[in-house]
Amino acid sequence: FYDDAMPAIIPLRIAPDFNVDDRDPDPRGMTVVDADGVASGTCVDVWVDRSEHIFRYLEVAVATDAGERRIMIPVPLMKIVEQGGRQVVRVRTLLKKHFATAPTLRKPDQITLREEDMVSAYCAGGQLYAKPDRAGPLI
Repeated sequence: FYDDAMPAIIPLRIAPDFNVDDRDPDPRGMTVVDADGVASGTCVDVWVDRSEHIFRYLEVAVATDAGERRIMIPVPLMKIVEQGGRQVVRVRTLLKKHFATAPTLRKPDQITLREEDMVSAYCAGGQLYAKPDRAGPLI
């Protein structure tokens, strides 16, 4: 049931009508690793698009020198893989140092269209710019 009074994209913690299917791995609690396989954070929640009935983002807790930050990772840029005998979430576009400077949300249970643009641009931009060898010509 879709309620126009609530934002379309919300975390599962406030979406009682949605869950991760029992047949799928639940990323909550999994270590999030960067493009090189380095532990960079922990998945704390999954954000669902209530109008489309799909997962849009993972919310990741990242430890920094200034304390914990919560960042968003678009689902298409992550994959659950086996690493060291356990399942982890791999983000192929970013390195650990990028997790610490990723955009954050103003409100803990809501993402605005502008914030979605910033998160998507930041995370997808790493595909070309996270490593020096990605930015050069292929030939």
